Amino acid sequence: MILSLNRIRDIQILINPHPYVKGWRTKLKVALFFFITISFVLLFLEPFKTGESPKVLVLGYSSGVFLAYMTVLLSESVLFQSRQQWTLRDETLMYILFFVLSAIFVYWYDLVVIKSTAYYWSDILSFTGRVTLPFTIIFLPGVGWLRYYYGKVYERSDLFHVTIRGNVKADVLEMDQRKILYVRSSDNYVVIKYIDSDFDLKETLLRSTLAQIEGQLPALLKCHRSYLINPLHLVDVEGSQKKASIKLSGLEEEIPLSKTYYNNIKDLLFKG
Repeated sequence: MILSLNRIRDIQILINPHPYVKGWRTKLKVALFFFITISFVLLFLEPFKTGESPKVLVLGYSSGVFLAYMTVLLSESVLFQSRQQWTLRDETLMYILFFVLSAIFVYWYDLVVIKSTAYYWSDILSFTGRVTLPFTIIFLPGVGWLRYYYGKVYERSDLFHVTIRGNVKADVLEMDQRKILYVRSSDNYVVIKYIDSDFDLKETLLRSTLAQIEGQLPALLKCHRSYLINPLHLVDVEGSQKKASIKLSGLEEEIPLSKTYYNNIKDLLFKG
């Protein structure tokens, strides 16, 4: 089954490098800012109607959220150390963990410490919807911005790195496969069109066949007997099945699309 282009791009966004705060000094700076801000709101705006409770007990709410966030920081550090990279998917998972831990602790603290009642699970969803979720909507974007601002992109060099080999020993091209636009056969050679580190269009000629390159780069799609394209750069399909062409991002030339591959490419582009 062929994936839709939107699905491919969604996956690409999730696995792309995302800024990560590695240093513990900066991690704690963000955590303390978060703790102080929530504590101020709890003490002076009293959203939980805790005016009769001692101020120290009221700070227990923000302390619980702080503890939940510290647990997240420890978890993400372990994950980062094991993989040496950080993606949007990882960042999202950490936010979910933070929300769940905060919801559990705040609910427990409100029942057991503030209201001195037994802890039970039946109303946690209702409580979370009324209390934890609104706080999350208000404060989490700020935390996310601070993490993004102080973060740094860490990407494993081998994650998208490919080595393309031709039939001659000297014909070797090493690059990030995401930057490849297309591969075209030309007699006993292939032309690889790509974007270099300066975002300029470049091409390299290797002595090889299109079938050999297809075996080395399975992420590329065949659209014509002479062409492989990178679906990440697919923009549009023009013309009918009898005579169609493909537009790739950042490229003025049109790529021919044969009848054999027309439906697959068309489905890839237009199915959600």
